[in-house]
Amino acid sequence: MHSLPLRLVIFQSIAIVHCRYVIRGEKTRYSFFCPIPNGHWYGPNNQSIVSNSDRYEIQYSFDSTQLIIDYITLLHEGEYICQNNQTNDIIERYQLRLGTLNDILLAYFILTFSILIFIPIFWFLGKKYSGIKHQ
Repeated sequence: MHSLPLRLVIFQSIAIVHCRYVIRGEKTRYSFFCPIPNGHWYGPNNQSIVSNSDRYEIQYSFDSTQLIIDYITLLHEGEYICQNNQTNDIIERYQLRLGTLNDILLAYFILTFSILIFIPIFWFLGKKYSGIKHQ
């Protein structure tokens, strides 16, 4: 009985992280623009982004370069930089963050209070309509 609150916290944490980062990441597509045609993109930790890999897609046009990112996870949070290939000047910086601590705490409290509200309701309905006589 004493481990029930701990199990509830673990279950809620897994549910919130899964909903915030796994499900949201699959359905979200991010797009960044760089106003020069010969821009090169660098991701978190100054990782050079290769055009048209499994996660990144780079589209070039006569006046801009666009970076499209699919399926973001926590590992892909950070700063994305567009740099001019010829002069090495940084043209654009984008900060990508999936969620803040406030977002996670809000989801945690909503889940906690919904569980605390529905457990007594279902307990009462089960007790009333189960057909078993309680003393």
